[in-house]
This record gives sequence, C-alpha cells and structure tokens, in this order.
Amino acid sequence: MSHLRNLIAGTFYNILVDCRDLLIQNQLRGIASMALAGVLCLTLSCGSSGSGGGSAPTPPPSAPVITRLTAAKSPITIGKSTTITAVFSGGSGSLDHGVGTITSGTPVNISPTVDTTYTLTVTGSGGTATKDVTVTIVAAPVITAFTAAPGIITVGHGTVLACAFTGGTGLIDQGVGAVTSGDTRNVSPAANLTYRLTVTNAAGDSAHLDAGVLVVAAPVITHFTATPSSLAAGGSSLLACAFTGGTGVITPGDHAIASGGTWSVSPSATTEYTFAVTNAAGDTDTRKLTVSVGNSLAVAITGLTGLNADVTVTGPGSYSQHLIAAQTLTDLSDGDYTITSATVTDAAQPGLGRGTGGTLGSEFLQRYPLKSVQTITISGSSAMAAVDYPPATLTLQIPTKENAAITVPIDFVLVPAGSFTMGSNDPIDSTWWTATPTHTVSFQEAFYMGTTGITQAQWKAVLGVTNNPSFFNGDTLPVEQVSWDMIRNPGTGFLDQFNAALTGYGFRLPSEAEYEYACRAGTTTAYFFGADSTNLSTYAWWSGNSGSTTHAVGTKAPNPWGLYDIIGNVWQWPEDDGHNGYTGAPVDGSAWVDTPTRARGRVLRGGSWDYYPYDYIYRSAIRLNGWPENTLDCGFRVSLPVPRTH
Repeated sequence: MSHLRNLIAGTFYNILVDCRDLLIQNQLRGIASMALAGVLCLTLSCGSSGSGGGSAPTPPPSAPVITRLTAAKSPITIGKSTTITAVFSGGSGSLDHGVGTITSGTPVNISPTVDTTYTLTVTGSGGTATKDVTVTIVAAPVITAFTAAPGIITVGHGTVLACAFTGGTGLIDQGVGAVTSGDTRNVSPAANLTYRLTVTNAAGDSAHLDAGVLVVAAPVITHFTATPSSLAAGGSSLLACAFTGGTGVITPGDHAIASGGTWSVSPSATTEYTFAVTNAAGDTDTRKLTVSVGNSLAVAITGLTGLNADVTVTGPGSYSQHLIAAQTLTDLSDGDYTITSATVTDAAQPGLGRGTGGTLGSEFLQRYPLKSVQTITISGSSAMAAVDYPPATLTLQIPTKENAAITVPIDFVLVPAGSFTMGSNDPIDSTWWTATPTHTVSFQEAFYMGTTGITQAQWKAVLGVTNNPSFFNGDTLPVEQVSWDMIRNPGTGFLDQFNAALTGYGFRLPSEAEYEYACRAGTTTAYFFGADSTNLSTYAWWSGNSGSTTHAVGTKAPNPWGLYDIIGNVWQWPEDDGHNGYTGAPVDGSAWVDTPTRARGRVLRGGSWDYYPYDYIYRSAIRLNGWPENTLDCGFRVSLPVPRTH
C-alpha cells in the first residue's frame, strides 16, 4: 500500500506540474504554484497518516513573483522625496541605487537627484524576478522677480507688472492670466490691489510672489489766487489755495501749504508764482499767477480759437511788445499805451468775397478785431485791455409772428473797424445829389451788416404773412415797395417789431457812411469791382440785365467783404436825413440826423433793377434823396453792433 500511495502521489504530482507550466504560460504562475503546493501537502499528509509508512517525494521550490512596483509620485521636484512600494512573493526583495532590502507592501522613501530607474530584484529558492520603475526629476519653481512699476498710481492711470522665473509655468491672478518669464502686463486697477504670481512645475509644486499696487486720487487744484495781484513797491499780496489729492507747494520759496491755507508774499519785483499739488504717485496739477509790482497791463485776447493774434502794444520810451495770445505786461512806466490789433488770416477758410463765383477780396477768410486801435492810460496801477475778434459771420433765427417755433434765418457779415474817404470829387457822382466835399470817416468798432437786403420771407416773419407790400412776390426776393416810414414808424415799423422779436441785439438801419464804407469794402475806385462798369452784370441786377423784375437775393457775386446786392436789385434806405452835400457831416460813421426836427428827405443808396439805363447809378459814391413815404423800388438791409456775448 505504501508503494502504491507513493506511485499515485508521484503521478499526481507530475500532472500538477504540467498544469502549473500551462498556467505559467498564461501568466498565472503564482496561483499555480500555490495550488501545487496545497495538493502536495494534502497528498503527503494523507500518506503519512496511512499505514504502511513511507515518505512523499520533495517538490521543486516555487519561483519568486512581483505583482506590483510603483512610485507614489513621478516626477518630483529636485530635493524632494517620494516612496516606492513593491508587492511580491517567493523570495526576498532588494532595490538598487543604495535603497537595499524592501518588504513586500511596505513603502520605502527615496530622494533621487536625477532621473533614476529603480530595479526591484526578488530572489528565492525558486529563482529570481526583477521589475523596474522610473522616477523623473524636475527643477523647483523659482521666482526671481515680480514687480509693479510704478507701485503707486493715480486713479485712472496704469502700471506695468513684470516677472522673471524658472522651473515652471506662470499665472497672475486678478484676471491677468498666463505669463512667461520676462513678460510684462499693463494693468489699471481702480482701487488698491495685490497681484499674485504663481509658478507651477510639472511635479505640481508651486512658488508664489505678490506685488501690490496702491491707487491714489488725482491731484486737483480748485482755487489759486493773489489778492491783490498788483502791488505798489513794498506792498504785500495774500496767496490763497484750495485743492484735493496731494500735498501743495508754492514756488518760488518752496512754501508748503494745506488746502484752504494762505501765504502772504511781498515781492520786490513782478513775480510769477507756481502752485503745484503732487500726489503719492508723483502726478502733479499746477496753476500759475503773477503778482505785479508797479504798473501792469493785462491784455485779454478772445475769439481766435486755433489762430495766433496779431496785437502790438506801444508806450512811453519806445516801448513795444508784440502779442499772439493773452498776456500780462509788467514793470510798465506811467503813460499812455496804444493797443493796435491787426487783421488775422484764417487760411483754412475761403474769403467772404469768393462766394457765388466771386473773385474779389482776400483768398482766405479775414478775421477782424472789434477795435483796431485803443489807448489806455496807466499811472501807478494795473489796467486791463480786451482784444476781441468777433465771428466773421453771424446767423440769427427770426421767430415768425404767427408761430415762434417756426423761424426764418437772417445772415450778417462783420464789417471791420477802420477809416475811408467818403464822397467823390468826380462830377458824375454828384449827378443826382452832391457827393462833396470828400471827408475821412473813421469807425472805431467793427459792426455787422446784413449779407443781403431783407427778403420777403424775413419781412413776413416779423410783420405777419399777410403783410407784404412787394409788387414782385417770392420769399427769396427782396422786399420792395417799402417806405422809410414803414421801417421806422415807432411801435409798428419793421425795426421796432424786429427788436421786439429778437431782443438784445439792437437792429437798426445802417448809416449812409456805413453803407458807402461797406459798399467800397476797402476799394477807392468808382465801382467796388473796378474803375468802369464793364463787369457790372457780374455783381448787380440792373436795368441792363434784370428783365424788368427783381431777383432772388444773393444770386450775383458779392463785393470784397462778402455783401450781396449792395448795388442793384432795389434801392436801399439808410437811416440818414437827406443833405445835399457833406458839409457838416459826421466823421465818426454815425447817421446824419437833424435835431430837433428831422429833415424832409431821406437818403437812398445802391440803385435798383430799373432805375433808367444808366450804369453810373451803381457807383459807390452815388446817392439819391427820397421822401420817407416813398415806396417805389425801395428796400433795405439792417445792421447791428457786435453783441458783447457773441
């Protein structure tokens, strides 16, 4: 029986070995070995307990098995550690690179400094098994710089974030986003803000650095004055200020001052003081003022946006100063100072005499001063002079009598201040009424004159749509059949009604001197366009081209100052009483009006569409006497002084 048992056991063992080898081929070696060992033990145990004695054959030893070898983290940052864990059987395990013995299932710490492949060797009586695991090393993230420059900014301004780093990818928070080393980013925080740069490497390790930006209010000066601003020698002035958003300093003197503070100064000579308010970001608001010692003259120049003025101030002792902008002149001697303001050319706009095919006058727009000459006397004090350049043209809207919301435009041209010789010694110019003696008339101030005669649309806007005396009807035609009385009757006349509709302007009839001055427009020839009437039809509707009717205003070429129909179309009423000759005529450009009783006649100027086939009627000096109730072929245009709030 013993022999038989041993035979069966040996045979069964061989079968199990063959099964084990087959299982090994299917990568189930460990399970097969365990099964074989169990069967052998069972068999041998049975053998030893039976009668007859005898021992089982000794089975061959099992081969070692490695079921897992892993690193807890890879890659790792240089200088840091990780663990390796191995699961194995059938022998004892050992890791190379100095790690040594390892127990199955127990992690061991490792700290490689370079990429390292660790080999696990499991050695047993059944043989040797090996398995590898690699741990890679990455550099540590290092931020060498993260700055905001400047670190203090004024609200609404910006700053620049700059960074430098190694060993990873960078990210700035607060919505800035990803960055690379050496990048800059412009940021404009609205309030104090701290930005954080995070650099993360492939191992997931991070470095952080913060950069703070302080946001401060802008410096604003609301007030900086000197009282008084002009001193006698030895006097003092009180400088006062108000500001926000910084610290204030007045120079010269580097005097620190708080908002609302004052500083008394006693300069020995005219001094310009600069007040600067600087905030923590280094931004500055400044104001300047001058405290003059002795005489001063402040010259204000207005109306020339984008253009340089042409103003010359002369005074005692050959004093002369040319100005192109407002300026305060100081340290002046007592005496009379003359301010001469010259015409300024605006090369960006065409001259007014170039409209509707015109070729007269300046190629470019001329900007005239309100006053060409003014004189100021200074004695132990300060003085001011205003140099104003009014607009070259003016357009107003006439509210209609029936509905003020509906308006009709009326255009004006600025006639410059200046002088001219009124009248003529040529007998032709005294054909109808005497135009002698010639005399110089001076206009101290510029004034506005209607670009055309009053149209029927403008007349009806003022006096009502049913009130139109004209024989030829049309809104763009000049109003005609108008007597002087219809214009000037108190209360009911056109001018009083016009001034009631548009208050504050002072509309009036031009004086006869204004009319001739504006008609000549700086010329001295018989006609404003030349010495003879060759080109009369270019500039006027007259009996030679009118077809026995009036025509729309502004359809002929203008004179050099941009005035249309200043001759022809209809006769025009000035303000003046009729005087046969100029003996005793005003020389200041005002209307010649008899007092206390006005003369019987009134002056007419300019000629009309049908006044006989005489071309000389349209000469600049020709004048006619008419009765104020006369209406035939008569119209008018209006003038007004330059508004002081233009």
